[in-house]
Amino acid sequence: MPAEDVHRLRALDPARTTSATPREMTRLLSLVWNDRARPAVARAGVRDLMAQQVNAARLGAAFGRFTTVVAKSGTLPGVRNEIGVVTCPDGARYAVAVFTRRPDLDAAALRSCCGR
Repeated sequence: MPAEDVHRLRALDPARTTSATPREMTRLLSLVWNDRARPAVARAGVRDLMAQQVNAARLGAAFGRFTTVVAKSGTLPGVRNEIGVVTCPDGARYAVAVFTRRPDLDAAALRSCCGR
């Protein structure tokens, strides 16, 4: 599929799909980790899901071995996002969101997210 067609996909248009900003996502993580999101079972589900992140090459790669990172990735053609909670050795916690967009779509970029 040509890059111009990929860029027109509904999944890449925030007006036609679900979307959020990095600020909104870090606010959500703050609510979940500070026990202010409801219901409690949903908080537990989010925490459990994020603790299963297997891709240590993204957000987790930015921190040392004594820092705990729980994260969730999101990948679409030309888009790589990750949100997470970083817990430092002193117990301090930080909600982090990294959203990236790549304007050019070469074959390797499409394969990495679409399995082609």
